Amino acid sequence: MKLGEAGAEHAPCQPAGRGTVAAMHHFTPQQLADRLGMTVTELLEEARRLGVPVLHGRIDRHLYEQARAQQARAQNNRRAA
Repeated sequence: MKLGEAGAEHAPCQPAGRGTVAAMHHFTPQQLADRLGMTVTELLEEARRLGVPVLHGRIDRHLYEQARAQQARAQNNRRAA
């Protein structure tokens, strides 16, 4: 079954080349909370507030980090004004 076909949920992790393996991008709330030093409740509340979806019990780490960075920039701009 190929990605995009009915029933295909995720592509298998493919080598990134030269002996490295592609990094995971989608984490369970527990995994991401552990990495960020937060509780799962804090993480889920912040994800909801930032508009970051939780799909199939996973959160896109890059999307979450981008939303947090954008929020921090907006807060800094408000302080500077």
